[in-house]
Amino acid sequence: AGRGRPVPVTRPFLSHPLAPVAERPMGWLDYVGLRTGALTPIDGVPPVIGQVDGGLLDVALHPDFARNRWIYYAYAERTDSGNATVVERASLDGTHLTDRMRLLSVHPYIDNVNQFGARLVLDHGYLFIAIGDRELPARAQDLSTDLGKIVRLREDGSIPGDNPFAHTPGALPEIWSLGHRNPHGLAINPRTGNLWEHEHGPRGGDEINIIFPGRNYGWPVI
Repeated sequence: AGRGRPVPVTRPFLSHPLAPVAERPMGWLDYVGLRTGALTPIDGVPPVIGQVDGGLLDVALHPDFARNRWIYYAYAERTDSGNATVVERASLDGTHLTDRMRLLSVHPYIDNVNQFGARLVLDHGYLFIAIGDRELPARAQDLSTDLGKIVRLREDGSIPGDNPFAHTPGALPEIWSLGHRNPHGLAINPRTGNLWEHEHGPRGGDEINIIFPGRNYGWPVI
């Protein structure tokens, strides 16, 4: 779909008149009218690196968006030091993002454009972020980096003290689970409240994981 052209709309979503859509390689953010397919551009989005696996990777509205106007987004950022997955929160004023706040920059910055992740889920005051290993598989087992991890922040970007590695020497306190390759799906099971994740599997097929705090999901050692 391109801006100004209708996009296909599936019937189950017609009860919701508007939704934000990230067009990944271009770094565009739009409102799509789910009854009409019309796209309305949202400006104020930061520049993205759109090559290969990069771009504007995900967008999520705060559950109380109608009141607070908070919108969360993940993107691939290019700097002189390399490229990284970044997550920010901003307020949506009409069709413009204001009051941008950076919640996470995934270090180290790396000189490739591969396997950034990333997926966002907001649930009961927490923000879960699924992050790719950037094709550096050993980093998925390294607790000193967020590469190949799912992290949990509060929705304002602060770190909960009950995260599983919050008091582990040498570990980043935001880490929720480890051993992930390149996550492309993240969702809460509405029946159980469990966090489910989908990622590239180790031998060409994808895998689905039910995520529990502190658990190691094996990449690349299993």
